Amino acid sequence: MDAVQRRWTQLKNKITTGYDLPDNFPDAGLLVDPMPGRRSKGTLPRIGVWLMPNNKAFGMFEDLLMESLGVNEKDHLAIYLTPPGTTGCGLTGFVNGTGSI
Repeated sequence: MDAVQRRWTQLKNKITTGYDLPDNFPDAGLLVDPMPGRRSKGTLPRIGVWLMPNNKAFGMFEDLLMESLGVNEKDHLAIYLTPPGTTGCGLTGFVNGTGSI
């Protein structure tokens, strides 16, 4: 089972009543209404689920942003990123005052 499916299983197990949820997480994300009768009582809201960064890979919001950048933007940004395993805030150009946007 991949990381996205494991995370979906964890979330699905927490949403135990009122929703008809799929066994496998959809690639496009999930938007689901409560089962009939539950919404009319006002007890359950419509829910939406998006698993970062893109519903298909393990990651975080920053990975989604990096995926959305073009090659030129990634090259420019790489100048300011701190290499993995080093200390600091991660944007060396901004830490020492030489960074620009």
